[in-house]
Amino acid sequence: MEKKYGEIQKLRKLLEKASEKIESMKPKAQYYDIVLSSKKGIRMSVIAKEFGKSASEMHSILHSLGIIYKTDKAWVLYAKYQDLGYQISHTTYNSQIEYLWTQKGRKFIHDAMDGKKEFLNKPIKSHQITMEEVLNNEI
Repeated sequence: MEKKYGEIQKLRKLLEKASEKIESMKPKAQYYDIVLSSKKGIRMSVIAKEFGKSASEMHSILHSLGIIYKTDKAWVLYAKYQDLGYQISHTTYNSQIEYLWTQKGRKFIHDAMDGKKEFLNKPIKSHQITMEEVLNNEI
């Protein structure tokens, strides 16, 4: 009986620690959800700079990874990626369609590049998004 009581106490402490960990992670999870649900677009040149690359170099790399291909004037996602919320499009002032990457797409690129050292000649520069940027709708 005493042994079972000791096991129950251990489980209660474990549950308490897990609950505390979950509570401490809630703000991070909410922040992550806000960032990834952002509808503002990011130019490839901005993402490319995080890798020490030009937009042209990143387009070539993503093409070689089977993620994007070039149409007349734009790089677009292959069909298996196109409905996943990685890119948005808009019409520019001169009636051209421009494709921008979402935060979700930016994360996808970082994940796709993870472990692809053969493409990187510089260490990855990570732009840490601040809560202020999120709250000011800057992302």
